[in-house]
Amino acid sequence: MFCDALENHLQDTEFSIAIRRSSEPQEETAAQYLDQLEYLVTRIRREVLEKAGKDTTTEELLEGVKDIVVSFGGLSHPAYQNALDGYIISHSKSICGLVITKADLEQTWISMPRFS
Repeated sequence: MFCDALENHLQDTEFSIAIRRSSEPQEETAAQYLDQLEYLVTRIRREVLEKAGKDTTTEELLEGVKDIVVSFGGLSHPAYQNALDGYIISHSKSICGLVITKADLEQTWISMPRFS
């Protein structure tokens, strides 16, 4: 499933090496981010992508994603952000027929209140 693919992706990054070498509280945080990420992609799929279907614009889709992702602390870590970006890019095309770019997502993340 998505979580397994994400774990494989994270194992290939320097970030996961740092997590494995770190103390237990940070490992718990990494596990929490992974759980949150899995929950987020489920919500994004159901509440934004499937709900919007083919009758949406890029702006509407990104606003829906932003509303869900705003509380995700893992977004400040490149490995989690890349995994989330990849999911959104891939599934927005397959479910909604929209091409969302990495640049679109970067602008969305930057526009979020906690990253301004």
